[in-house]
Amino acid sequence: MMQSDTLLNPRAMLSAIDAFLTSDNEVLRSAAVCALPALGEASAKDVRAALLMARLDPDPDVRSDAMEALVPLAEPEDAEDLLHSLAGDPVREVKLAAIRALARLQSTEAVPLLQALVTSRSEHHVAWEDVGSDWEDWLDVQTAAIRALGDMQAEETIDDLIVALMDAFGQSVDVPVYRALAQMGEIGVATLIEVFNQMKGVARRRAAAALAKAAPESFESHLEKLLAAEEPELRVLALKALAPDDARGEALARDDPDADVRAAALRHAVSAHPDLARRGLSDSSERVRVAALDCLVPPFEPDFHEALVDNMLMWLPRSGPELAICVIERLPVLVPNRALDPLLQLIDARENDLEVRVAAAKALGATALNVPVALIAERLENPARQVRATLLAVLLQKVATDDAAMDLAAAVIAGDILLPEPDAEQMTGDVSVPDAGTPKEGAGSSRIWITPEGEIVERENVAQQSGQSTLDAIQLDAHVTLPVAPPMAGETPEESGAKRAKRRAVEGSDDLAPSLACDAMRIFRDCVGGKLTEAMMARVDDPDETVRRAAWETLAGRAVAAAFRKTAEAGFADSDPLIRMAAFRILSQDPDPAVLSRGLNDADALIRAEAVAHLPAGQALDFIGDAATAVRQKAAQKILTSGQTTLIQAAMRAVIDAERSDTLGMLARQADAAQETALEILADSVDNPRRALIILRGLAPRHDAS
Repeated sequence: MMQSDTLLNPRAMLSAIDAFLTSDNEVLRSAAVCALPALGEASAKDVRAALLMARLDPDPDVRSDAMEALVPLAEPEDAEDLLHSLAGDPVREVKLAAIRALARLQSTEAVPLLQALVTSRSEHHVAWEDVGSDWEDWLDVQTAAIRALGDMQAEETIDDLIVALMDAFGQSVDVPVYRALAQMGEIGVATLIEVFNQMKGVARRRAAAALAKAAPESFESHLEKLLAAEEPELRVLALKALAPDDARGEALARDDPDADVRAAALRHAVSAHPDLARRGLSDSSERVRVAALDCLVPPFEPDFHEALVDNMLMWLPRSGPELAICVIERLPVLVPNRALDPLLQLIDARENDLEVRVAAAKALGATALNVPVALIAERLENPARQVRATLLAVLLQKVATDDAAMDLAAAVIAGDILLPEPDAEQMTGDVSVPDAGTPKEGAGSSRIWITPEGEIVERENVAQQSGQSTLDAIQLDAHVTLPVAPPMAGETPEESGAKRAKRRAVEGSDDLAPSLACDAMRIFRDCVGGKLTEAMMARVDDPDETVRRAAWETLAGRAVAAAFRKTAEAGFADSDPLIRMAAFRILSQDPDPAVLSRGLNDADALIRAEAVAHLPAGQALDFIGDAATAVRQKAAQKILTSGQTTLIQAAMRAVIDAERSDTLGMLARQADAAQETALEILADSVDNPRRALIILRGLAPRHDAS
C-alpha cells in the first residue's frame, strides 16, 4: 500500500507518458505535462528536462502547464531559460510562473528585466499576446515582478517601486510595493516610513501594516526618528528595535500621550519593569488597563489583591467590551466568592454588548464557581441565541456529575422547560448598576486606592490633588449616584457611540424554544444518557421542521432502543434526505439486507455512499464507477482497505472504463497494484486518446473531479 502524494515506479511512468509528451494532440501533451510532477524527487532531473522542453511547445496551454510545474523544480542553471520565457513568451500565465520561479531561485540575472516591468510593459524587450493588449495583463505581471523584487531584497529597485506607486493607477499595486519595501532592510524601511508620512486613510494603514512585518533589525538605524515621530504607529514600531530593559521603552509605557503606544510599550517592557503593570491599572485608557491586567500574574499580596478585585468590579458595569471581557475572564480565578452576582447581572442586562454577555455566560463554567443549575435554567430565555448556547455548554460540563443538570438538558431538548416572558424592567433596559463591587458586609466603606505609581493607599491618607485618577473616580462615596451604562455598553475614547451603533450584533432567532432545543441537541450530541436519548426521540415527529431534522440527525449517532426501529423505518421513507440518512444509520446498527438494499438504491448520493460502507469489498466494486463522487470514494476506500491485489486491479480497470479520473488518482496513489495497472493500460492507449487522457489526468498531482 502507498501513502504518498507522488507515484512509485517513476521510471515506468516516465516511459509510459513519454509518447504523449510529443503527441500531435495538444490536450494529451498538456495532460502528460501535468502528470510529470507526480514522479517525485527520484526523477526530478528527468522531469525538469521534460518540462524545460515543454515550455517551448507551440500550444500556449502546454507552455503554461510546463512553466507552472517548473516553479518548485527549477535549478539555478535554468535561470536563462526562465528569463527567455518571461521575455519571449507572450502568454501571461507563462510570465507569472517564470517570475515566481526566478524569485524562488533568487536570480540576480532577472532583476533588470523585473525592474523594467515594474514601471512599464517594456514592449521593446518583452513579448505580449497582442500589441496594446489588456492593461490588466500587465498589471498582473507588474504585481508579480514587484513581489519578486521584494522577495529578492533588490534594494536597487526602490526608486522604480516608488514610481509605480505614484503612478495614476498606483493604488492597484500599493500593497505589494509596501510589502516589497518592508523586505528590503534598512533602506527599504526608511523609504516606507517616508511613504507612510505622505499617505492618508487606507493607504496609510496599509503602509503601517507592512512596516509592522519588517524585520526588527531594519529599524535600528531609524530608532531615534521613530521614537520622536508624531505618528503613534511609528512610535509603536520603535519597540521592535528596543530591548525590554531599554529605558526608552519604559518611558513610552509611562508617559506617551497615545493609549495604543502606552499599551504596546507596557506589554513590551513589563518583563524588565514589572511595576509597569500595576501602574497601568490607573491609566485613563481601558486599552492600557487591559494590557496591565494581562501582564499581572497572581498570586498577589492580600492588600493588592483586594484593591485589584474592588476596582475590577467597579470597572465592570461601565467599561467597554475589551476591558469588560478581560475582567470577566479573571474574576472566577481571583475572587470566585464575589464573581457570580456580577456575571449574572451582565448576562441579564440586554443593553450590554453581545460579546460581553457571551463572555460572562462562558465564565459561569469555571469550576471554582460551581454555579447552581437553577441559575442557568433561569437564563435560558435570554434573547441572544449565542448566550443561550453558551449557557448550554456550561450545563454540558455538569451533566456527568449532576442529576439536576441532566434533567434540565433533557427538558430543554424535549421542550418541557417553561420559558417566561421577559419582565418589564428588562424590556425597558433600565438595569441598575451591579453592587458586587461595593464593600463586603461589615467592612465599612472601601477607601483603598491604587495610585498611578501602582501603590495601594488608604484614601484618607492621600493628599488632595488637582485631578482624580480613574480608579479613584470610580470609587466615589456610596451616596453619589453611579451612571447607568449607556445602551450598547459603555463608550470609550477608542470607540464612540456613533461607531458602536454600526456594530450592533444580530443575536439569533426570536423563536426561542425551537432554537433552544436544536442548540441543546447539537451541544449534547455526544453526551451519554438515556434521558437525553428519550428526549430526542420525542421530537422526531415535531411540527417544527428544524427541530424534527435536528432530532433525527442527533439520534443517528446514538444507541436507541429496539422499540424505536419502527419509527426509524418510517423515517427511512421520509422525503427529506437528511432524515432518511439518519434513519438509515439507526437501522444499520442492526443490519438488515432489505434496509441495505434500499440504501444502495436511494436517490441521494450520500445515503448510497453510507450504504456502500456496509458492503464487503467485493460487492463495493459494483459501485466504483457510480456517477456520484461520494459513492465512488467510499467504494474505493473499501477496496483499498481490503488489500486484495486482484480486487484493486479490477477496481482500476473499472474506473478507467467509467472515465472517472478522480477515483483513478485516489487508487493510484494508495496502491502499487492500482498504479501498475494504470500504467500498463496507458502504455496500450497510444491509439486511444480518450482513454489516455483519463489516465493522465488521474495520475496528475492535481486534477478536476470528473
